[in-house]
Amino acid sequence: MLFCTQVNEDIVVTACVLLYSEYNEKKNSTPLRLAGDHLKDVSSINSEGWDLMKLATALKIMYYPEETTIADKEMFTGDELSTLEMDAHKYGDKIVKGIFRDVYNEIVQMRELRTVTQKILGSLVKEAKEACKAEHSEAHCNILKWCAAKSSLVGLRLV
Repeated sequence: MLFCTQVNEDIVVTACVLLYSEYNEKKNSTPLRLAGDHLKDVSSINSEGWDLMKLATALKIMYYPEETTIADKEMFTGDELSTLEMDAHKYGDKIVKGIFRDVYNEIVQMRELRTVTQKILGSLVKEAKEACKAEHSEAHCNILKWCAAKSSLVGLRLV
């Protein structure tokens, strides 16, 4: 069975939006990983294996406790959470506070954008596959009709 996808402008643009969200996350990776190194050095919190969202949330808890939600706190063990809250004052000269609010907000926005865009892209690809399949089915039927017409001219019978 033949499967294909017609890549159209909507698919290309949607894929570019996904690439943009990935680029934004990668650009924030280095400063967040460096902040994770400081968490280990200053507070003995091992952030190895944490994704960028968890790292950004840890910084949000330290610097903006009034904005911290229950969902934010649930990402951490009780020990990690209390250490983040108690040691926040130790990071004054190690991590630039204002930058990480922007980084946190950008990561949240890019994650939301990626989730929506992945769903849209999946739908667009499905539509394109169905359209392509329909075109091939129609073309296949036309070929069979043409072959049947030609074969009847020479006395052959197609089954």
